Amino acid sequence: MYKRQALACADTQRLVAAADAGDLAALRRLLDAGEPVDARDARRRTALLAATHANRIEAARLLIERGADVNAKDCLLYT
Repeated sequence: MYKRQALACADTQRLVAAADAGDLAALRRLLDAGEPVDARDARRRTALLAATHANRIEAARLLIERGADVNAKDCLLYT
């Protein structure tokens, strides 16, 4: 059970990291593999929050097209 949770957390971290870096290929690959678009990292950020905070417009656009919650907030209540 713990291994599955660790893998899920690692996948979430990769999605948020890809969004933060603006890595569109990685975002598409992870989302196509079934990663939830609104999955959160340890700081409660969604990939869309990471993309917008890093000014990654194309990544944010892709995530919105895939259904990301544009009203999501992180643990500090930033949108």
